Amino acid sequence: MSDVLREIAALKRRVARLEAQDKFEFDPWTAWTPELEGSTTSGVFTYTQQTAFYFRIDDLVLIYGRIVINAITTPAAGNLRIVGLPYPTPNTPNNPPAQFQSNANLSAGYSQIVGAFGINASRIDITETGDDVLQNYNAASLAASDQFRFSGFYRANI
Repeated sequence: MSDVLREIAALKRRVARLEAQDKFEFDPWTAWTPELEGSTTSGVFTYTQQTAFYFRIDDLVLIYGRIVINAITTPAAGNLRIVGLPYPTPNTPNNPPAQFQSNANLSAGYSQIVGAFGINASRIDITETGDDVLQNYNAASLAASDQFRFSGFYRANI
């Protein structure tokens, strides 16, 4: 048996062990529904697109998704966040940032949207960054047709 076939066989055995321990979801990508909300007033949104997918191996969760706002019935207030992550994060700030592409209006002096996985929570806190500046993204800045594409990975509290 070649080295490659041995490696594949060993990987299959490891996947079977992880599945038996409920630490591996091998449905390559599983759908979940992300939502936008403000930290002080959630707001009420309708979406043109609201899709996301995740893949979990043990406590590592990979995510990607897209949210496009159709209308804002009740404006959100406070800091903007995406809620509904498939698994909560642990009580440590050790997760890397989530990456974003967006057409949302940014404050003067800011040029990019980034996300931070909440601590002991199922959310991504959205921030805007620029040259030597970083602040939470104000949920009141949202408008119909704003869109957010995001991806990242985090350690889950499972």
